[in-house]
Amino acid sequence: MLNTIFKNIAQEENADLEIIEDVVSYSDGSRSPHLIYKMYIPYKGCTIHFVNKTGTEFYGIVVSNFPKKMENLEFEISVRSHFISLFTTKIDRIKLDTKSALVSSFFKQSSAFKTLSQISESTVFEPSIIGANNEDIFNVTTKYSLQFSDWTKSIKPIIQLQKQFIDFFI
Repeated sequence: MLNTIFKNIAQEENADLEIIEDVVSYSDGSRSPHLIYKMYIPYKGCTIHFVNKTGTEFYGIVVSNFPKKMENLEFEISVRSHFISLFTTKIDRIKLDTKSALVSSFFKQSSAFKTLSQISESTVFEPSIIGANNEDIFNVTTKYSLQFSDWTKSIKPIIQLQKQFIDFFI
């Protein structure tokens, strides 16, 4: 089923998809299946690199590299856990740290970010999204755990968020 989901998304996004199936053997004789899904999504001169890894590790990482530095656009988004939210009142679970009014404006109007926020409210989806200059390029990196039910619902909005960022800033 997962292979079908990723194949459909890759086809919709005109992406190159690589599915790596492996079995890791341990010294005690146990074995663990590992599946890695990699997509390379071309979009407006940028490439969105997407990796989801399942097996003994359950995480995803999505990175967009922009062809130039973008000064004053650095940001970091973190999500407070549901557990922490029990002890705090009237504090948003999602925290945006940036000095840029333009970045704040982007996230306020992004439909993909709103969808990811809704997923975060109803599940334990707690992504970390960072925009930073790295050498001569700007990266937007999203990291997240896949250890929540129906994590496949987050795939398209994560990709869409990267695309909307590219649309807004390029």
